Amino acid sequence: MMKYLKVMLFWIMAITITGCNVVYTTQPIGERPSLIETSDWEGTWINEEKFLTFNVLDKAKGLLRISWIEKDQGQVKLESCKVHLLESGDWIFASIPDKDNPKQYLWGRIKQDGRQVVVWVPDSEKFKTLVEEGKLPGRVEDNNILLGNLTSEHLKLITSEMAGVLFEWDEPIIFRRFSK
Repeated sequence: MMKYLKVMLFWIMAITITGCNVVYTTQPIGERPSLIETSDWEGTWINEEKFLTFNVLDKAKGLLRISWIEKDQGQVKLESCKVHLLESGDWIFASIPDKDNPKQYLWGRIKQDGRQVVVWVPDSEKFKTLVEEGKLPGRVEDNNILLGNLTSEHLKLITSEMAGVLFEWDEPIIFRRFSK
């Protein structure tokens, strides 16, 4: 889970943690773009370690740009990434291209609630089981899971509790708005 957090957070904040398996998709996850309001998302956000700037790129397509300052071996540089916000049912998913392989996306459930954004990452062991049982399309590579094209039925399985809670509910990533 910690490796997943590292990679997932990279697109949002580049935290340096290491650990286990990651759940990827081959495309941004969800059925339709989330129609987002600039006033809900734009501004400076903070979590335990980073200040992040959120900018809306396209309200109708649910696209954000998240930027942050990264220190690497004494060098300071501005990093950023594009975030796709897509909906399925009443859930919103955030997906970003993986830095090392832009044909794969990191993703999680995201909820913006006033001055707070919460992200839940997929539980890799539960997704691995669903792929191995043939309930979700995909494959396991080096203990990471790469989900294939997901249909609305697959997304219903993910957003319901039919297969149990599929996300790391006890360890959400939380951002609080620092300023607009």
